Amino acid sequence: WNAQALNTDPSNFVWEADKTVVMAMASGLYRIELGFYCARQPVLQVLVDGQVVLTVINTPHSAGQLPGAGAARTQPRAQTVGGGGGSGDYEVDGGPSPGNISGATCVDFLSLPARAKVAVTFHG
Repeated sequence: WNAQALNTDPSNFVWEADKTVVMAMASGLYRIELGFYCARQPVLQVLVDGQVVLTVINTPHSAGQLPGAGAARTQPRAQTVGGGGGSGDYEVDGGPSPGNISGATCVDFLSLPARAKVAVTFHG
């Protein structure tokens, strides 16, 4: 990362330009929100101290499986694997767009130890 838009607690969230991690100094329960949009279906991973703790995969499925959805339409669905207690599946308002943009979003919670180094990887 090479830009920081907002840091609500610089003494707790230690960030340095051009580093790949943000360090959370205090242990505790943290809410994490991710949103990535690109030309291909993204795969996101959250790492804590170098270990993958959350994976968000945007996979297509039949919208007919959703309540009230038409069977002929297909929508992408983001699914978490190994999350920190979120609901497990996240709906993505999707389908082909004029710019062929596909996205994945996630809201989840992580219980972090003190001085945890948090990183996000993106493939897509």
